[in-house]
Amino acid sequence: MYKNSQHEIRESINWPGLKFYYIPTLLDNGHYQDKLFIKRLIDDYGSKIYNPNNGKLNIAWLRTVGGKGEILFDSEISFAELSLLVKNSLSFIKEYFEDFFQEFKIKGSVTIEL
Repeated sequence: MYKNSQHEIRESINWPGLKFYYIPTLLDNGHYQDKLFIKRLIDDYGSKIYNPNNGKLNIAWLRTVGGKGEILFDSEISFAELSLLVKNSLSFIKEYFEDFFQEFKIKGSVTIEL
């Protein structure tokens, strides 16, 4: 979806080897931020995938450039907590894209390896 648009590409120290589409208008959107807050999520390519201090999952991986779609957790988290955050992420994606990107269809799966 972002690939065909003109967006700056940046790298993150916290996610070595991954590049991200930098979209400040998306990140500054109040509706987007409100939906993230309700689901206990953040979207910040400069932060780690999970913050154990506030229990929020980073969904910046939605804006990655290329890659295999594999994300490594470097924090300990219970399976129940991770399951809830993944469920929240999928719910967020569905709701947000239904609101703003109705012409897109998203197909895929999420796998958690222990």
